[in-house]
Amino acid sequence: MAEKNHSFLDRHPVAGSFLLMAWGLLIPPSAGSVVGSIVSSGMGEDMQSIITGVLCALAALLILWLHKWFFRPEFEGCLRGGGGAECMRIVLFPLIYLLVSGIFILLLSDDPGLPYPVAIGTSLKAGFCEEAAFRGLPVSLLCRHWREERKIPVILMLTSVCFGVIHIVNLAGGAPLHQTLLQCWCACGIGMLLAAVFLRTGNLWITIIFHVLNDILASCDRSRVTDDLVLINNQIGMMEVSDVVVCTCLFAAGFWLIRPGVRGKIITLWDRKWRRAVLRPVSE
Repeated sequence: MAEKNHSFLDRHPVAGSFLLMAWGLLIPPSAGSVVGSIVSSGMGEDMQSIITGVLCALAALLILWLHKWFFRPEFEGCLRGGGGAECMRIVLFPLIYLLVSGIFILLLSDDPGLPYPVAIGTSLKAGFCEEAAFRGLPVSLLCRHWREERKIPVILMLTSVCFGVIHIVNLAGGAPLHQTLLQCWCACGIGMLLAAVFLRTGNLWITIIFHVLNDILASCDRSRVTDDLVLINNQIGMMEVSDVVVCTCLFAAGFWLIRPGVRGKIITLWDRKWRRAVLRPVSE
């Protein structure tokens, strides 16, 4: 299939991936929040948060559809793919992480409890918008151009580090510096795992669902996390130590999922998602 000419994105895939991250990170939550404030005017805070979260999620899905439409008919989209026994084995990694996180919250949290509706709305907003911004849009673009196996770890690290660093904005929400740095480290580790899962399956639904559930689970630790999912505890305790250990393991899990022995499969998968379009080499 002949490729379309997307001049800037074809010549500068890395710069293009940063632009797509910004597009995905700013537009869906902004649009969802504005429309949500109008639709839910006069309602309680809980209902406002849920409605805004749902609208932000729908806006993120719209952005993903526009991404597919922009590259039509080459790209099959970010929300298709996966399935089969191999996919189920890959999904075990995020499921195990959720189970371990839940156990740690039950055993180590000073104030465990069910999530508030505000936290659920925030989790929907973050899960859909951040997965579109840091996995769906940039990973698919880079996989369009970078078909060498040696570039796969670069895709993993580039998107995951950006995902971790963006959490520095939690300082503006009143989070202590050490907790913000901890959240950046943990986000980077989670980003490694989710980017690897997306690279292996090509299906963003898997990472979206995990991200939403992970944020909802984190909000159950009320002694450390606000409804806006900002870490606020000023002390370093066993929960913080366990976070560092577990998220460091996620780095290893992410790299294992894209180990050299499976990179050929990753290339083949993304060739299929791009309908095996033959692209000329591009240089950054």
